[in-house]
Amino acid sequence: MTVWTKPGESCATWPPAELAAGLPDALRKTCERLSAHSDLKIHVQVHGTPVTLDSEVETALLRTARGAVANVLEHAHADSAFVTLTYHPDAVVLDVVDNGRGLPRSHVKIDSDRGHGLAGIRERLRQLGGTLVLESEPGDGTALAASIPLKATEDG
Repeated sequence: MTVWTKPGESCATWPPAELAAGLPDALRKTCERLSAHSDLKIHVQVHGTPVTLDSEVETALLRTARGAVANVLEHAHADSAFVTLTYHPDAVVLDVVDNGRGLPRSHVKIDSDRGHGLAGIRERLRQLGGTLVLESEPGDGTALAASIPLKATEDG
């Protein structure tokens, strides 16, 4: 099968198919799929009133959640995690919090050369005007917060 793309476009920039049902549903299904063969219990919560987001924003947040949950599964030794999507009037925020072993202080710095996961997430968010905050204490789990500002409406 041949897939045709526009010049400068790759399949990696296309929105994931599961976003067709909306970001909250895509997050739920992704977390169910990722945790299906593990002991990790993932709780997905949505706060605020969901609004229509640009496909780039939805894609970035879904891929951020996938990467963060994959890190929890691979490294955290957690038995539960919370994935929370919050719609604020001026931003949408994705939080992924686990009750795992946490990170050594030397690994909390996102700009480190260790791996590309967090650096890739940070860069994807930065391109959309967003931010990434990572908090962790050894033995006390890890919290990741990804925030992307909402575009101002013409009325505001």
